[in-house]
Amino acid sequence: MGKWTLQRRRSHGELPRLHELERAVQAELQDVRGREELFLRSTSELTSLMKKLGRTQGRAYFRYVLRDVFGDKSRLYEA
Repeated sequence: MGKWTLQRRRSHGELPRLHELERAVQAELQDVRGREELFLRSTSELTSLMKKLGRTQGRAYFRYVLRDVFGDKSRLYEA
């Protein structure tokens, strides 16, 4: 199994459950009641979930996406 396949499999296992994300989106839409300026404010559950997702998935995602730009020998890929 290749390094990227293993990384991708681990990433998928760390994603938040779909029903948790759906519930957070529905709650956010109810809370803003059509007022766009309130969407994704810093105190919302959806914002917290997106930050968590960004922290846990961001590095692996960008390493995967940028591998063709920097090449396989880049220090970017070091664990």
